[in-house]
Amino acid sequence: MANIYTLNEINNGTPLVSGNKLGDSPFNRYPSSRTELENQRLKHDLDIALSSGIQLGTRNSLLIKNNESFSERVCQLEDEAREFKNEINQKEISLASTKSEIATKLEEIQALQSRIEELEQDVSLVQKRLSEMDFLKRKSELEYIKLSDENISLELANTELEDTLAKKKDELMRVRDDLLSAQKAVIEKDSLLQETNSLLLEHISKTSSESKQNEAIGGDKGLEKEIRVMDSQSDTQKNQKTGLPPMKLRLLDMDEVTKHESSRNIGHPAMTWPFSMLVTGRSGSGKTNLLANLVLGNKDEYVQRGKKGGSRYIKCDDLIVCGYHPDEPKWAYVRYIYNMISKDPRAPYYENISFSYIPPERIPSTRTFSPERSKLFIFEDLCLAPDHIQNRIGQFFGNGRHRNISCIYITQKYHKVNTFKRENSTHLVLFNSGSSIQDVSKIVGRYIDDVKGASMVINSYLRKGEFVVFDLTRPEDDPLAIRLRFDTPLNLQKEIEARQKRKKKSASANE
Repeated sequence: MANIYTLNEINNGTPLVSGNKLGDSPFNRYPSSRTELENQRLKHDLDIALSSGIQLGTRNSLLIKNNESFSERVCQLEDEAREFKNEINQKEISLASTKSEIATKLEEIQALQSRIEELEQDVSLVQKRLSEMDFLKRKSELEYIKLSDENISLELANTELEDTLAKKKDELMRVRDDLLSAQKAVIEKDSLLQETNSLLLEHISKTSSESKQNEAIGGDKGLEKEIRVMDSQSDTQKNQKTGLPPMKLRLLDMDEVTKHESSRNIGHPAMTWPFSMLVTGRSGSGKTNLLANLVLGNKDEYVQRGKKGGSRYIKCDDLIVCGYHPDEPKWAYVRYIYNMISKDPRAPYYENISFSYIPPERIPSTRTFSPERSKLFIFEDLCLAPDHIQNRIGQFFGNGRHRNISCIYITQKYHKVNTFKRENSTHLVLFNSGSSIQDVSKIVGRYIDDVKGASMVINSYLRKGEFVVFDLTRPEDDPLAIRLRFDTPLNLQKEIEARQKRKKKSASANE
């Protein structure tokens, strides 16, 4: 039988299990009546009910606590939901604002696209106008070139007329002098004939009239012969003085600030081909003008008149100028004349020649050229060019002659030219301020002992606007080794002596 406990025992916390395995006293194991059993059974049920109630209360309290926590969580979730709702509202407001801004931006983009289309149309119009302006510019440039050519032709014609008038004037002066000389000689012959005739009349009266007539005729022939001999002697003396054929150089006055006497009416025999030349002088001294004359000669005069004749002083098949100034007026004129010469094979002045202007970066190797056509390279003012360009130029001085190439190197200072170019040069042309006193002294030291006097003579000529040519291929004692303006032998010793005489004369006059 199960153990039975009272409510007091249960409430007081009495242990529900007895410590005696056999139970309590024997009287407790066997109830005395049915009522007692029912009471015990009710008591047991009550205990179970109480225990269940206690458990339910405990669970209820737990549920209440859980409900409270759930309520708090629900409140939190409601607050969070309200916050989320507010954020959603704000986001919706922001989204609406953004949509409005996007719509505004789209309108702006559409406006910009419309503006771009308008600008593109404007650009196309501007490009069209620019193309029209370029066309007008090219047309005006062509007209300017045409007018320049006509102006040059007029200047050449004017120069030619002036030269012709000067020549005619000189011829008239010579004719007048010849007439005066002839008249004087005739008067002398007449007086001599009169004396002779008087003597003949005294001795031979029968033949006087015939003698007068014959002697008069013989006198005229003798006079003609004498004049002819005098003219022949005069021409011979002129040729012996220079030893060079005459040649005229003209000043191509296109951008010159000053005009130099050395650039006019000078004769120059062309250098023996092939050659390598150094030309030194300050800016504006006439270097480019001289070279333009050398490569043109008087050929352009015949081209302008459309006639056969004329010759270039430096004859080459191809002329290549290398520099940084392709629009130089003198080279533009040379290009124009060369194009005219080579344009029409049927023209009387036609030659198979060409002209080109290249930048220093495009200097080719000498090995790319065939020796079948002669070429002249002119390197203009490249003394400050980088070393790799100087090395390219050096090959023309070293082995250009093997490819039928001649070259000219133009610089403002002689000491800026490297040793290789100096040692491989065949000619040296000095203009004013192109070299120092020390440079001139080193150059003339191989020709004369009085270096100081020779340097002073040369510098005096250079300061006057002249230029001096050293032909390094000739012996030191050759009269043409040093020349003034290409055509006049410069005897330094005689110049020094004349200079000393002038100084002595001036000193004596001052005393």
